[in-house]
Amino acid sequence: MIAASTKDEGRKRGPKPFGERGPQQVALIVDRVAPNGDWRSKLPDVQEALDEDKIPLPARMETKRSRWLDPPDKPTLVKAIKERLKRVRGKSKTGTPA
Repeated sequence: MIAASTKDEGRKRGPKPFGERGPQQVALIVDRVAPNGDWRSKLPDVQEALDEDKIPLPARMETKRSRWLDPPDKPTLVKAIKERLKRVRGKSKTGTPA
């Protein structure tokens, strides 16, 4: 009988789930910087606020610099913020919980 590898035990495929605190912090900062909900037009201000509050970066954005102000590219940055807002606010496009 072949023994099961301990390396893959308990591991699941796909992205790791968000921590509970991270998405909430991102949503609070976005609401503070862009209270009207138009955070994409204020993206540089949102990035700066996320950096100042030392919000951890998503794993796919981590580099040696590891700052919200230095993302790999703009679409990745927008997607990371959008995913965190969706987690907190639900799947509704209006920003209200679904």
